[in-house]
Amino acid sequence: FHTETETFKADSLETQITVLQAPLSITAGNLTRMYAEPNPDFAFSYNGFVYEEDSTALLSLPEGTTTATIDSDVGTYDITAAGAESDNYTISYVGGTLTITQATQEITFPELETKTVGDADFNLTATTSSTLPVSYTASNDSVVIINDDLVTIIGEGTVEITARQIGNNNYLAAESVSRTLIVQASV
Repeated sequence: FHTETETFKADSLETQITVLQAPLSITAGNLTRMYAEPNPDFAFSYNGFVYEEDSTALLSLPEGTTTATIDSDVGTYDITAAGAESDNYTISYVGGTLTITQATQEITFPELETKTVGDADFNLTATTSSTLPVSYTASNDSVVIINDDLVTIIGEGTVEITARQIGNNNYLAAESVSRTLIVQASV
């Protein structure tokens, strides 16, 4: 029990407080692109910011890297996150995956001019956007024979010549394109 006349004097006290960095996990987002396209911009998600902070609290933002280039084959490639800096956070990283899928391709096949029995052999000139080789078939072997891209006229009639490209590991099959060839009797 103390009376009003008593005086209290506080002793001074020194204390040292250590503030530890908060853990922050940065995850590289999973991404997808088609073959022969550039890599997309890398995106990151964050788990562990405190006091409503966000990536603006970092001294430097993370950067993503991958071994995949524009010429990398279809498949999956690791995305590595690194480079973020902060005075207030202990940063850890979780990698992501870049998935490269087959690209589409198109066939360009010009219209065919009317021919006459006895005309010289001629080459078909279809091309693909992928630069993969085109194969050809004819609907009527009694009118023409096709060897690779060389057409030999056998007789008169009408024939559908179809250009195809079946694709490969990096390209989907192209939609086939057909052209009509009319071969007239010689005069």
